[in-house]
Amino acid sequence: MEQARSLAQAALNGETLAGEYIADCHMHNARVANFFSRFDHYRDLIAQMDRIGVTCGLVSNLWTTGECWQAHPELLAMCQEYPGRFWGYLAPNPHREGWRDEMERFCGLPCFKGIKLHPVLHKLDLASPEYRWVYGWAGERGLPILLHTWGQEVLRFDALAREYPRTAFILGHSGGEEDAVKSAIGVAARREQVYLDTACSYVWHGALEAMVRGAGAHKVLYGSDAYWNSMEAAVGRVVLAQLPDEEKRLVLGLNAKRLFDLPDPCGA
Repeated sequence: MEQARSLAQAALNGETLAGEYIADCHMHNARVANFFSRFDHYRDLIAQMDRIGVTCGLVSNLWTTGECWQAHPELLAMCQEYPGRFWGYLAPNPHREGWRDEMERFCGLPCFKGIKLHPVLHKLDLASPEYRWVYGWAGERGLPILLHTWGQEVLRFDALAREYPRTAFILGHSGGEEDAVKSAIGVAARREQVYLDTACSYVWHGALEAMVRGAGAHKVLYGSDAYWNSMEAAVGRVVLAQLPDEEKRLVLGLNAKRLFDLPDPCGA
């Protein structure tokens, strides 16, 4: 009987990973002036996902941190054009009048599965009143929150997770820097509803293995940061990691499927 090929073998052979469940928990659909973008349009992103075998992506539109009121409608149109391939994050701008009403208006739409917060762009503290409102609101509705994190601020989620026990926090970039990632691993290990995200433009050797070893494979979510970062490199870090395939599959998509309550892909 022929032995099934491993995920690493498939990648090294240049094969698509179609047939695996891969959910990218950290994607964007808007170009920004101060950051390199690999794609001009999300249709280009779909082509890349098809080539690699990525099932679906959870997407935020960073226009919502600026002045464009069209961000959530644009994201809705994207999800409707490619149903089941893209799912949306509500990405509120707490400095804009009516932002809470906007969240209420869009959260009832089935394509919106979580919330994205970017404290650097918002220029808000993690414990600001605006963010605290979002933490409680999200917990009541079962919407996970992906937050941009960088540096030792990840340690603050120890207390925030204790204060908001119904809210799932995903530490975007897992703090980024090596020491911060190690701190984030500790927080995720201690707090049931704190998760790690693999998206980063650079990582240290053995980072994913350390995340899985320290927090558990069930606490790590694959993310690429596309449009911007390389989806190939992001998937490659997982499939070529020194981990058993069953743990790689959890990271690649099964954890996100459970956490965001994502459906099976069409035709599965």
